[in-house]
Amino acid sequence: MSERRHVARWLLRRAAGLGLALFPLFGSGCLYLGESRQTDFDESKRTAVRFATARAARQFHDGFRSSDREAHTDHDAFVMPFLVAQGEWVYHETAHYNAEVRLADVDRDGSITEEEAHAYLEHVKRAAAGGD
Repeated sequence: MSERRHVARWLLRRAAGLGLALFPLFGSGCLYLGESRQTDFDESKRTAVRFATARAARQFHDGFRSSDREAHTDHDAFVMPFLVAQGEWVYHETAHYNAEVRLADVDRDGSITEEEAHAYLEHVKRAAAGGD
């Protein structure tokens, strides 16, 4: 093998090794990326509600599962460019549930009828589609 070819191979291997070594830094932007997700749930703080029928309960819970959780999720982040990025998300399920019950129980009697549940489910669908 000629000297030039040997030097070219050596340089190519070094460049490839350096690229692999630097990929975590420049490929993701940071040497360490981390995140945690938590759900804050407290059954004792849930709003008590009755459902007029099983269908009303099903419609409410279908809407609840589809409703926007963003307003009840806290986001915290700590970033040191090129070194560390750490994020934490805490979803406050109990607060979200209580807000949705207040939205669905229009007459505030502690009972969600089929009509209220249906109207709530339609509201959630419109909101998800960007119409409300």
